[in-house]
Amino acid sequence: MAKYDMNALKGNASAKNLLEKSMETVSGTDRIIEIPVDKIYPSPLNEGLPMEGIDELAESIKENGLLHEITVYDMEDGTYEILSGHRRFEALKKNGATKIPCRVRPKETDALKRFEQHFDANAQTRDKDIRFKIAEFEHAMSLFSDTDIPVDEKMDRVSKLLSKNRTGYSKTQLYRLKALEKLDESILKLDKIGLSPYTMSLASAIPYNMQPELARRTVELYLEKQHADDASSDAKQAREQYITRNEFKKLIRQFKSETDYDKAETPKVTHRSFQVRLREAQGKYLEWFDKVKTQEDKDVALTEIDALEKELEEKRKMLNDMSF
Repeated sequence: MAKYDMNALKGNASAKNLLEKSMETVSGTDRIIEIPVDKIYPSPLNEGLPMEGIDELAESIKENGLLHEITVYDMEDGTYEILSGHRRFEALKKNGATKIPCRVRPKETDALKRFEQHFDANAQTRDKDIRFKIAEFEHAMSLFSDTDIPVDEKMDRVSKLLSKNRTGYSKTQLYRLKALEKLDESILKLDKIGLSPYTMSLASAIPYNMQPELARRTVELYLEKQHADDASSDAKQAREQYITRNEFKKLIRQFKSETDYDKAETPKVTHRSFQVRLREAQGKYLEWFDKVKTQEDKDVALTEIDALEKELEEKRKMLNDMSF
């Protein structure tokens, strides 16, 4: 029977006994073995997923031991790809582990099955915040990247796939998630204080490199509201403790007037990067979609979005074919 690296797993006796007992079991085609750390690699599907709390998890493992093995694929070349347990893997490395107990599964070659298995496993242990949802959406879209399927049909397929995978987003909600792809992570973290994806999308009107400062000011306002007058009724406080969409709009207006935002947009400034100019143009375009007031406006906006998606797909193909 393989033994745990006791330098990495300093826990109570009962936890160690439980773990050592689990090492003797085999479930279906799974087997549990110790694998050297340098033979284990993160899954490409983990890119973009939140990885906070590694230090706290490392301390917990020191005190209580590793309560669940890491699940990996045997890549059949001497290496192993993590299916579930990326945070545990990083925590164990931080604790100095040289070998890690892993539940090994045969290599999965079907991309769709790998996607479903990965996100089903990680949805059990990860906080499904907006960054998780965006990463899940992006990886789902990548499953259809090499096809000529129209973007709108891709969205339909991804919506069905994610509904099967417990996320359950409608196509409209997926388009909103798509609008958040290029936002700075500091803005995406604002969902922790109650901002909806629809509200966060307003930040796309601000240049990418200025978004962290906008996020800081938003958190500052949120903290001020948390310390609001205690004389307010409980119901009123419950309504006022989060940042509303109108308040976020006001913050953005103030931000534009108090920073070098306007200066950054003037044609006289020639040092702005191509990337920044593209993001500014994207922000202005998205601002117009926030002006939808009627069903007629909504129909027009959706038609324009469909047309824009088709044009962008053509641009993508053109750029892929270009060589310099």
